[in-house]
Amino acid sequence: MPVLLLIVFIDLLGFGLIVPLFPFYGERLGASPVLITWAIAIYSLAQLISTPFWGRLSDAYGRRPILMLSMLGAVLGYVLLAIADTLWMLFVARALGGLMAGNLSAAFAYVTDISDEQNRARSLGLIGAAFGLGFTVGPALGGLLAGNDPESWRIMLPAIVAAVLSLVAFLGAWWFLEESLPREQRKPLGTGAGGIPMPFRGLSTRIDLGSLVTAGLLMSAATAMMQAIFPIWASHEFNFGPQTVGMAFFVLGILAVICQAALIGPLDRRFGARRIALFGVLTTSAGLMVLGLAATHAAVLVALLLIGAGFGLFTPSVTTLVSLRAGAGERGSVMGAYQAAGSIGRIVGPAMSGVLFTQLGSGAPFVLGALLGLPALWLIVLGTRANLADISQPV
Repeated sequence: MPVLLLIVFIDLLGFGLIVPLFPFYGERLGASPVLITWAIAIYSLAQLISTPFWGRLSDAYGRRPILMLSMLGAVLGYVLLAIADTLWMLFVARALGGLMAGNLSAAFAYVTDISDEQNRARSLGLIGAAFGLGFTVGPALGGLLAGNDPESWRIMLPAIVAAVLSLVAFLGAWWFLEESLPREQRKPLGTGAGGIPMPFRGLSTRIDLGSLVTAGLLMSAATAMMQAIFPIWASHEFNFGPQTVGMAFFVLGILAVICQAALIGPLDRRFGARRIALFGVLTTSAGLMVLGLAATHAAVLVALLLIGAGFGLFTPSVTTLVSLRAGAGERGSVMGAYQAAGSIGRIVGPAMSGVLFTQLGSGAPFVLGALLGLPALWLIVLGTRANLADISQPV
């Protein structure tokens, strides 16, 4: 487990480096907010395409080779980003990065392989914290590397550093990561339509899984809208540069890390995954609403703290609820469907955010994101209504 956590952290650190820089780069190339957010959405579109395939392949061939292959591909994506000087090259680089980012389902499946029902929430919280820590430190480091002046910032350096980090993660997996899925538990390809994975096949007859996966989609869309438009919004409303935006994402992420690494285990034992998920939705939505109405730096800080804490609690708790309903031989596929739903949210959210920002006002993406919490609450209640004995107690 420690080896996987370190590898995931290094991999996500490279991804996080690009977060505060991308919108500024798009503006420098003359792109509108709509086009910039569409370029962000293309990353998640590619991730959506690849996620169920990586999950299904990890069920068939094991988690380790899939993680290694995708990390190596990420190196190529970052190198292409470093040399991109046109919008079409930027789109291609982000598409390749998204295809490789589908490995998240294999990482989550690895964790469920090596944990039992008693410690699964804590284990998923730790892997979520590794993601969060990489996403937290990465933007801050990326902002420092780039500088705070959009007219003179350095795009190549953060992208090259990200490529090096992904290469280090690949080498770490090669040398130190052990396989978690025994051969006798693997599920060979060749069933159904030529073994082609269908991420949501079967969820229509599983109200519990379908509801929880949809709740994850809605909250992913809400937070993705915020993440995509925040740098542009902060630049227009408060004159934030890449470095300041990077520090804002650092604040957002550090709360998520604290919740996932230190709080989720005790809270799960005390309140259960269902209640934590509901509380996470409420807290995230409150933060998004505050951000949509923010007129001061203090209000922005409060909003970021609420969003970070809320989503930091929501993610591992809902992941726990989903994983406990999946059998050992289908966990990769189920987690692939869950990650695919998150990718849909991260496509729709950014794609909508630029349009909302332009047509309805700068705070509109945040307000709509907050309102998405209402159906998410209902879906969590619906998805946990049956077989509550299988879920962390009390509920």
